[in-house]
Amino acid sequence: MTIQTLSIQTEENNSTYPTFAPHQFLQNAEIDYFTMRLLTPYASLLYTKIAHNAAECLEKVMKAFLIMRGQKTAPEVEKLGHNLENIRIECIKIDDFFNDPNLEDFCKNYSGDKKGNEVLRYGYIKNTKGYGINLDSIIQLTDKFFLGTFLKIDNLNFAVSTSNLASLFYPTNFQNHFLERFTPQAISQMRILMGSNNQYLDGFIKAVEQFCLQLENNKKAPTQ
Repeated sequence: MTIQTLSIQTEENNSTYPTFAPHQFLQNAEIDYFTMRLLTPYASLLYTKIAHNAAECLEKVMKAFLIMRGQKTAPEVEKLGHNLENIRIECIKIDDFFNDPNLEDFCKNYSGDKKGNEVLRYGYIKNTKGYGINLDSIIQLTDKFFLGTFLKIDNLNFAVSTSNLASLFYPTNFQNHFLERFTPQAISQMRILMGSNNQYLDGFIKAVEQFCLQLENNKKAPTQ
């Protein structure tokens, strides 16, 4: 029997990687965000997974922010590794939005001291129990900085408006095929879980609406 080896596309063997890296970061950050939110009905059992996906989501969206705002190249961002606090510090150089004490605490706790004291990342330190206690705060923090960072990535909000999350709440005509994978009942349930106790979602949807309306106005404008 012949065993096929799995070929992984990396920066070294894929010349298109730097071009598509920020979009991959955004796409995967969004998947982590969906995962975090969709797991909330099972929070009492899966609280470590929810917190883990929250951290993964924030890492990727901040990396995308650094690249798309021109602060770092894709290879430079990769060299930052998975240390959320180092990534956050780089983001502060662009926007004071990231200079937030709650975000700082989460990033420091999750990143650890690189000596095996990864408080949240690996979950074997005694105060990891704070996962369950602080889960609502972790979810709200992720809501704020995932959605908020997304809104700051480009002035036109094109990236926001082409996201799957946008198409879940507004008919953008960009990602409608995303909804075709699900039943109406599943879509309804996803909307409920995405919006539950989410004070930052309305601002996200409003930005999508403004972008789409402006796009329609541009199409209707007479050409010279």
